[in-house]
Amino acid sequence: MVRAAGPQRLVLASASPRRRELLAQVGIDPDLILPTDIDEAPQRGELPGPMALRLAEAKAEAAHAAAGDAFVVAAD
Repeated sequence: MVRAAGPQRLVLASASPRRRELLAQVGIDPDLILPTDIDEAPQRGELPGPMALRLAEAKAEAAHAAAGDAFVVAAD
């Protein structure tokens, strides 16, 4: 099955007003704000960089699962 090309939705995986403000500064307005319920507790011995990457990936995956076929922006 071939899917017709159309506009792709953009989902922000955060309820942070600051993240939305940063996107607006570069002219991006997400189609959907979809905060995720991710456990943000650090894992034992986890350094800040790997922790931020792990959390951003987990948020992106959760938002993508909920939003379906959309581009997802997630950060931590």
